[in-house]
Amino acid sequence: MIYIIEISHQTPVISWTAKDEKDFINKMVATYPDSDLLTIDDCEDHLQMYNNHVLIFMSTEDALSAYDNPLYWNTHKGTSAKSALGNLLGKE
Repeated sequence: MIYIIEISHQTPVISWTAKDEKDFINKMVATYPDSDLLTIDDCEDHLQMYNNHVLIFMSTEDALSAYDNPLYWNTHKGTSAKSALGNLLGKE
């Protein structure tokens, strides 16, 4: 499972998941059909254009580790971002 946390400048934090890399790319292409999104890096770069910060965890283990690490959440809207990840992980 891939966990994506989008931290924008002004709107609420957005969190979502993808089953795997192919699902992640397909969801991005569906959301941004006019973009040339062929890889995970393309998708991350695209998300970074529209957000203050983007966190992408490529596995549940990575997401759980980040959730428990306060250094990840010492940022703009960090508390909301941690809560959003916690909701995806079933911790909140």
